[in-house]
Amino acid sequence: VCMKEYSSRGGARSEAVSRVAEAVRLLEASPAFPSAMPEVSVNVAYAAGAGASTDDVVAVPGRIVRARGAARAMMSPEFGASRHMARMLILVGKKHSELRASLNMRYDRRMERVLKRLELRTILIRSAAHPGSDDPTVEALRLKLRDGGPPFDAVADEGGKGVEPNVYLFGPTPVAVARTAVKAAELYSAH
Repeated sequence: VCMKEYSSRGGARSEAVSRVAEAVRLLEASPAFPSAMPEVSVNVAYAAGAGASTDDVVAVPGRIVRARGAARAMMSPEFGASRHMARMLILVGKKHSELRASLNMRYDRRMERVLKRLELRTILIRSAAHPGSDDPTVEALRLKLRDGGPPFDAVADEGGKGVEPNVYLFGPTPVAVARTAVKAAELYSAH
């Protein structure tokens, strides 16, 4: 019985890492994606299960950076690799359990128009309103979601002093979120 439990848990963990790796490959293959990457770089996160802790969320250690005009992952995905993205995903998952994957991108007026064109339901937050918080973006989102609210596909953070504006795309799987990100980047780079 112990071996069956260990084997199935190990298989699920391996599958979660593979899903994030596949999403990363989609981003790396997109010639348009680097144009929509923020200065803080990009990460893809996935809560394979209930996402009870930051160690239960897969992400890319060192993030995905822009190198020689292309998106490149610094390392292979692993569990516990991004506290920030994990916190965002766990918080969102408590209200919307179907949203198990997330990815961040640049946010500005041009991206705002792209989100509208893609008809992504977007909620707006201001992390700058929470300067003393350990993670002002997570705190701003926590307050926004406190009373529930409508379903959404994206969270746009206007940023502020010391916090770069970012949009966080959410979806059921890392590949679904990566595909949306590539479409957004293609529209973004076309303007």
